[in-house]
Amino acid sequence: PPCAIGSPAVDYTFPSGFVLNGGASVKVTSGPASVDSPPTKLRWTTAYVWNNTGDIGDLYNSENVLIDSIATGDCV
Repeated sequence: PPCAIGSPAVDYTFPSGFVLNGGASVKVTSGPASVDSPPTKLRWTTAYVWNNTGDIGDLYNSENVLIDSIATGDCV
């Protein structure tokens, strides 16, 4: 299954000084057509990362506390 526990994980680190305020949102993009337009869109990489049948994204704060999570595709 594409979203099995223990699947390989990849980490994205926000740029130094980036602040995501409560209630705000940001899109982290990847792939050749990825967009870098801070503060609402951040380019992770031009390689494909979000390109399979489903993904889970977890947002942690600087103290490594889970703040939010999103699931897409088959992971929903």
